[in-house]
Amino acid sequence: MFDDKQKLARDLNRDGASFLWFQMLVGVLKAFPQDTLEKREMLDTCRHEYKHNGEETKIIEEFDSTYHSSQAVWWYTKECFLYRLVNKALRQENINLLRIYRFFIVDLCNQLEEEHRKRIVADSANNGRVIDLYRGQQLSRTEIDKLKSNTGSLISTNGFFSTTTKREVAISFANPRKTERLDIVQVLFEIQARSCLEFVIFADVKDLSAIKDENEYLFSIGAVFLIESVIFDNNESIWIIKMTATDQGAKNRKDYIEQTRVDVEETSESILFGRLLIDMGQYEDAEIYYESMLSKMSEANVNIADLYHNLGRARGYKGDLQKALHYFSLARNSRKGNEQNNPAVARILNSTGIIYGEQGNYEKAMITFNEALNIQQIYQSSVSNNQAAAQSRNVSLNIAITRSNTGWGYYLRSEYEKAKIEHNKALDIRRQFLPNEHPLIADYYSSIGTIAHAQGNYEEAQRNYNKALEIRMRTLPENHPRTVDSFQLLGELEYANGKYDRALEQFDNVRQMRISTFGSNHLSLASIYKSTGYVHLDCGRHDEAINNFNSALAICKKNLPETHPAFGDCYHLFALVEEKRGNYAVALEWCKKAHQNISAGLPKQHPFIAKILITMGNIQIRQKKYQFALTMYNNALQIQEKSFSNGQHPDIALTLSNIGSLHTLLQDFQSAKTNLDKALTICGNCFRSSHPSKARVLYNIGGMYKEMENLPESLKNFEAALDNLENTLPSNHLSTADTCYKLGWVSFELYDFTNALYYFEKCSNIYESLQTQHVQIVNEHDVRIARESIDIVRYELGIE
Repeated sequence: MFDDKQKLARDLNRDGASFLWFQMLVGVLKAFPQDTLEKREMLDTCRHEYKHNGEETKIIEEFDSTYHSSQAVWWYTKECFLYRLVNKALRQENINLLRIYRFFIVDLCNQLEEEHRKRIVADSANNGRVIDLYRGQQLSRTEIDKLKSNTGSLISTNGFFSTTTKREVAISFANPRKTERLDIVQVLFEIQARSCLEFVIFADVKDLSAIKDENEYLFSIGAVFLIESVIFDNNESIWIIKMTATDQGAKNRKDYIEQTRVDVEETSESILFGRLLIDMGQYEDAEIYYESMLSKMSEANVNIADLYHNLGRARGYKGDLQKALHYFSLARNSRKGNEQNNPAVARILNSTGIIYGEQGNYEKAMITFNEALNIQQIYQSSVSNNQAAAQSRNVSLNIAITRSNTGWGYYLRSEYEKAKIEHNKALDIRRQFLPNEHPLIADYYSSIGTIAHAQGNYEEAQRNYNKALEIRMRTLPENHPRTVDSFQLLGELEYANGKYDRALEQFDNVRQMRISTFGSNHLSLASIYKSTGYVHLDCGRHDEAINNFNSALAICKKNLPETHPAFGDCYHLFALVEEKRGNYAVALEWCKKAHQNISAGLPKQHPFIAKILITMGNIQIRQKKYQFALTMYNNALQIQEKSFSNGQHPDIALTLSNIGSLHTLLQDFQSAKTNLDKALTICGNCFRSSHPSKARVLYNIGGMYKEMENLPESLKNFEAALDNLENTLPSNHLSTADTCYKLGWVSFELYDFTNALYYFEKCSNIYESLQTQHVQIVNEHDVRIARESIDIVRYELGIE
């Protein structure tokens, strides 16, 4: 029943969200207008499927010439092509086939609903009755185990579910048949269903069926059952699965479906079907569907603008940004004259602004969002009190979308406080109309978490990321792109907190999910390769880092213009690798190329420019060009202090730490102490526990005190740095080795030879471990010095 390729039933505890969306799709399909073209497309598909089967071909022709909607049950129960093809499409959830077979599926659903209502009316006098039903079939042992583990849980049927009042008939269907599989067992479902159930649609089809002697009751799509027990009957040598048909949770599901169908009164059902596919994350299916519609639709069709718009959305989500803009332009052009102030135009503008943002054209994105908001506000003021409440609701929800998009635009420009204001305005609107657990509410938490992350408030980011993930897991289909976004953001947070192994594991899972959904060249993969490369770079695995950065650049080249800031990001990553390798001239050239790219596309005070300036300063220090480095650091600090208005950000702390360390090199200890103390204070405000960034500041403070010959203070700060590192990073991290080396020499100078030996040996062991792993940041000179230091201390201790 839970087979991955053909799902007869769905576990609602684990996959309730997919059930909701599937129900919405079926609901939209049922609302499609019936026409002869739909019937022809269905039968052409059936003819192709059975082109080599003469007997079935005759039955298809009989159906074509004689079928009437009142015969839907009869044709479904006839052992022929319809039963097999319709059930296969439903159990595989093949969207395209469901659309094609919609002509028949809708008739069958409608006939079952009619019979269902008749029974409810007939049984209303005695408040309904309990009907005992049976279903026999064969299942694998794995499926039995899944059903056993779901005892007490709800499951839902994907397709039509056939049962009988005759137990012996059901058992006959469970009897062994020829099969090569050894894990197949006989199963009898014993089902109780109250005749007055409102949402579980089922009907006595004995008089409508092609097979009269089976006393068949047929359940419609989406029937929900509670699994009472799964027991093996030794007497009959059969598994007995007792279930109860239930309306449990159906009212909430119905309300959710209705609340999620935003704009339904403004959009044709045929367009809405594709929109639901997009919302489900099935972008490829949506594109195929809309392109099929487009091939049959004239430019004069009233739905052409909506079709262009949603086809552009599908393209945009797939990463084809230029094609998306093309379709948005066609959609806008199709809205002529007075329609330019229609809310539908605002929706097109919102989609267009998103693409501008993705392309790095942030100013143009913001202008477009403001244009959309202006149209919506004008329209909202024109909505009279007498107009339908749904119309007011929808324009409000679309204003919320624009507010949220504007918040995203401010975030891209690092105007974080303005971004929060817009996102909160969007949330206030959404909470008036949507349930607390809705994908758009999850989007809010994700956005607020991203802002907190950018501001260095990692605990707040974690809380919001988790809230977003929880809602998405419950309201979106499995592995939906939005859910994968949450996994990636949580991985970024693991990296920010120095949890490198966990970050890599998360990124690898995200990469696999992205590839399975979009293929290997989708733009979203670029960020995963960059993040993975960052982790490898911090761990000293330069080859792995550069391979990932090259993969990111290759994807950017396939999807973006070379003026996009994403290219500047890649160039900066190459600079970081070359700096670590000691290729300073090459690293500096990459920095200049990155700076040129970023400056052309982003505001001059963007934090990313500060990152490039800091890298340039680091390179200059390695070349002993201290004054030039100090200029770079100060310029970066000015940008950061303007970008992060409260001044409490880890990036500011690290820049102050770099400035302090540089003043130590210049023997300006007063300036060094001032900057390093500020950096440590910010770290205390940003991190409540150990963190690698805090360790870096403490390390630099220890170095300052060592140069000042204040060895006790130096020792104390190096020890605090080591404690932070050991609580956050892998045990053999290079930073830990370097800190141990400093502790060894301070201990030696304090004549604490025992501790000096301990730290030098620990440092040397880490170096050797990293060399074994072919980590490229281990310098042979450092390894030799560590070993020589051990020899010196052993001599002082009189150890041979």
